Amino acid sequence: MRKKIFVIVLIVFIGIVFLLFLGGDKKKPVKQTAPTPIPIPSDFDKNYSNFNYLSPGKSTYNDVVSINGKPKTSSAFGKKTKLTYLTPNQDYENLVVLDNNTVTYAYEYVFSTYRGVLSEYLKTYGNPLKLYSKDPDGFDWYIFLGSGIGVEAADNLVTRVLYFIPQDKNSFMTNIAKDVGLSETPIEEIGEPF
Repeated sequence: MRKKIFVIVLIVFIGIVFLLFLGGDKKKPVKQTAPTPIPIPSDFDKNYSNFNYLSPGKSTYNDVVSINGKPKTSSAFGKKTKLTYLTPNQDYENLVVLDNNTVTYAYEYVFSTYRGVLSEYLKTYGNPLKLYSKDPDGFDWYIFLGSGIGVEAADNLVTRVLYFIPQDKNSFMTNIAKDVGLSETPIEEIGEPF
């Protein structure tokens, strides 16, 4: 008799546990937490950005936020949206430009060698299109049109990386170079009067 009661209690217990596992959680919605911005280090040698994981032409606004967190600012201009992100240096901001919710291009400031050096880009991507910054304090740019990547470099040190949809020279000059202040002609440095 004790065995029968024990078996019945065990079956009822297993049944209750079974029902709790199957039916209990179905009605509860899964709560997702919003991503937070990547903490900005004070150490300039540390990689602080995931911009290199974006895929221009494929990544959407949601992809950008999931990879890099919420932007510092977001500005809409017609069908274009510009997102800015903090860097370790308060004087510089990284930029993502979306058109119809898809990343067109993005650039990030680089403060050490964590994105490599110019000679590595030249070896990997080949002969670049050389452009010049319209900013008198800017450095030369090396644009690898077919690979969708460009780097601003001072000597061999990469100071900024540009990610874009691979395209021909005319499209790049019209769609991106103009926006980021690049020219085929070097800017003449203007000397200060005595």
